[in-house]
Amino acid sequence: MSAFEKPTSLEGSSSAAVSNARRLKSFFFRSRSLPLPSIASMLAIVVVCVVVFTFAATNLAYFLSPTQLVNARVAMVEGWMSPPRLDEIYDKLNAGDYELIIATGGKIESSFHQESVETYAERTRDYLIGRGVDPSKIVALPAPVARVNRTYFSATFVREWLQEHNVQINALNLYSAYCHSRRTRYLYRQAFAEQNVEMGVYAALKGRHKLAGWWKQSGSAKIVVGEVAGLVKAAFFFDPSVIESNANFDFAVIKEINDVDNLAILRASDESEPST
Repeated sequence: MSAFEKPTSLEGSSSAAVSNARRLKSFFFRSRSLPLPSIASMLAIVVVCVVVFTFAATNLAYFLSPTQLVNARVAMVEGWMSPPRLDEIYDKLNAGDYELIIATGGKIESSFHQESVETYAERTRDYLIGRGVDPSKIVALPAPVARVNRTYFSATFVREWLQEHNVQINALNLYSAYCHSRRTRYLYRQAFAEQNVEMGVYAALKGRHKLAGWWKQSGSAKIVVGEVAGLVKAAFFFDPSVIESNANFDFAVIKEINDVDNLAILRASDESEPST
């Protein structure tokens, strides 16, 4: 055997090792053919994505600010709104000929002005009465203090107060503002789901925040992004049962801040009940 020739046993073991390595590799890895898009198709996909994103972003504020009123005898007005938006809503309330208007809103935590009342609900009630709303057709229902889920707290408070006074409704119009309107309607639908109440909504738009070109204004952009996040949270991460199981509403304060006995809808309800 030449000095340059390798032993046959080594050749066999080497071939076996290579064969084993190949089998092991084929056990864990398989060759696959992966079709890749052409440059033209990739450009087309990018263009479509840009168009869809631009369309969605341009119309996002409009989507979050729906106005779809229904035939209802009761209306709810969120009390945190500014006077220009309340003026806009006042005109709609007059046209609606409602039997009852409910002003909501919690405690006023800070203000540049001297406030004669403690809650947004009372402030809005007084403002609308000053504009011309019949005092016998409006009530302030300030919900208990809550750091989160305030809109749902207000919705459950409205629902329980109506039930407490035997006011039966099959529809309710919600007056909110700008991009908060869609989330307000969603949460009220959640709160009134068992009662099967149809929800209408009106988005007041007067003020400095605009629907068109909302991304050009930092204030508008902050609101839109915040409302998108809030709507996603309400739709996918919010559990109403947690609030429902811990809700303990005291309606005594409502009688203290309202002339409840003078509300026309409650007087009519009392008169319609048969005497025993």
